[in-house]
Amino acid sequence: MDKCEDAYLTTSNPVIITVWIGLIIQNFMCFYGLLLITYFLIKYKFYHLHLRILICNLHFAFFIRTFGTTYRGFDFLVKLITKKNDNCNLLQDKAYCLIISTINGSSVSVFLYTFAAISIERIVASVFYKKYETYSIIFLPFLAIFLIWIQPVLRIYKTFTNPTLWTNIDKLPYCNSFTAKQADPIIFFKTDFPICIIVFFLNISIYLYCRYRLRNIDDTKIMDNRLTVKFELKEILSSTLLVTILGIIYAIDLALNTIFIYILSITDYKSNKNFAIDKELSAYIIPVYILIYIGIFITLSDKIKEKMIGIFCKSKRTVLSKSNTIVPATNEVEKYFQIYNNTWA
Repeated sequence: MDKCEDAYLTTSNPVIITVWIGLIIQNFMCFYGLLLITYFLIKYKFYHLHLRILICNLHFAFFIRTFGTTYRGFDFLVKLITKKNDNCNLLQDKAYCLIISTINGSSVSVFLYTFAAISIERIVASVFYKKYETYSIIFLPFLAIFLIWIQPVLRIYKTFTNPTLWTNIDKLPYCNSFTAKQADPIIFFKTDFPICIIVFFLNISIYLYCRYRLRNIDDTKIMDNRLTVKFELKEILSSTLLVTILGIIYAIDLALNTIFIYILSITDYKSNKNFAIDKELSAYIIPVYILIYIGIFITLSDKIKEKMIGIFCKSKRTVLSKSNTIVPATNEVEKYFQIYNNTWA
């Protein structure tokens, strides 16, 4: 079988076309959800500045991955539509395959290490909770982001500066991370998997620590101070619970993704057609996680949930006006915590 016929049989069957369309639809949902959450975080300044910066970095990495897989899916579909009667038009340049696979693969490690940085930030927030809100050392999260992106950027730079990349005229019937040599489950088990375990236990530890502190606050302290301390810890606990769940699920998701890649790497496929279907289905793991991430973020973040309801549902609250409007009585403690809640994370 020549490459042109192989490319046609691999990329023109209804199953893989359906998989690509499904992936693109998922990715558009991911784009919308991530943009919405990022908008709320930036506009309303929810959570501490350090945490917001790290979450935005995570979302940026999600955007890169989502854009890359969406572009790749569209590229396959466009080639099918415009191939005319020449199956050789379905062939893809190996140079293109190396570039898109490197970019898509590089962002995956950023997810994991950003979750690790967020876990460390939550530990600092819980230990120094009395003073943490009043101080923002802005270079610290940016330093963490710089360190997180060093390896992916160098990896991309190495690919683009490889002299053989631009002189490579090879054509591939099916572009994927294996032909580009960007998928290696063994490396994951040696480097990234231990970080998954560390992230898991960091999140669990800080969550248990916050629960312990809440149960052991000295009741003999001044009431206002005790309430303030409890409120701060509850806010830390709330954001930490959110991060804990997201970090744990991502660790599981990344492990599943690696297992699938390993199974694909050791399976003896007789044709590219069957391999391509399984490979494209494995690409669903990350967008499915991002959709879960969005759902959990909105569900567990009361602040973002409130803004979402305000956007998509008509408010039934009475609007205060200057003319003869009776202002309902408001509990002073409730007012205090409402003001405090808007500034603390």
